Amino acid sequence: MILLRQTVESCRQALILQLRSRMTWVLCLLGIGLAFFAWFLPDEAAMEGGREVYGISMYFLVIQFALPVIVLYYGVTVLHEDLSDATSTYYFVRPVPRFSLLIGKWLAVSLLCWAMIAAFLGLMYLAIAVPDRPWRLGQGVPAAWLFSYLQGAAMASPGYAAVGLLCGAWFKRPIVVAAAFVVLSELVFSNLPAEAGIRVATIADPLRRWLVLDIAPPRSSDFYEALTGSLQGHEPAALGDPVNSLLTFTLIALGLAIWVYSRREYDARPKD
Repeated sequence: MILLRQTVESCRQALILQLRSRMTWVLCLLGIGLAFFAWFLPDEAAMEGGREVYGISMYFLVIQFALPVIVLYYGVTVLHEDLSDATSTYYFVRPVPRFSLLIGKWLAVSLLCWAMIAAFLGLMYLAIAVPDRPWRLGQGVPAAWLFSYLQGAAMASPGYAAVGLLCGAWFKRPIVVAAAFVVLSELVFSNLPAEAGIRVATIADPLRRWLVLDIAPPRSSDFYEALTGSLQGHEPAALGDPVNSLLTFTLIALGLAIWVYSRREYDARPKD
């Protein structure tokens, strides 16, 4: 029970600090601005139908870009800031296991980032699904697509948070390493041929396979091509269970982060 209370308190304090962060408010205002722009999307700006507009834009804007970048940033920041200003020194002299501190921060990052991504997905759904504009071509956006994106973000956020914490615990320039992870793992490795074993070291590949199985867009649509383009003719289900792949990746990354954070001695770091 003591360890549970310590973990919950670590999560609570991390949430409070990140909610007070200027970056959090900037991201919230940016998301509201993008949704406002989408509400007044000119009729000539999109002629693919409401489903295609929402499905493709949210996949590339949120799932492939915003989700990994935002979660990794917060994962790095929540740990790196304590190490850079020596606040962690006060934590370490108390009889609190480091792994409970780390798990609390991991939970805080996962919950906060998922909440921000979920709010943006919901706002964009309302902005695209509600207005009866000509460019929708009579194709309303299914609510099931929104819930699929919400579930996908919920499954991927803990993995990205674990990678961010691992970067913060292991490297002196964690932002650089996290950026390299996004470019190499999520953009390059996840798009290698399906036979390449390196795809197991990504979050983007199993998340993409899970989305195409859960959303099941029409095979003739551009949205289906966007989700299956990197599979190169392979059926998503034939490449393994995406949920197990995401869970395994998350547990390995979190376990490494706990191991590094528990064993290393830290000096004050310069802020990036």
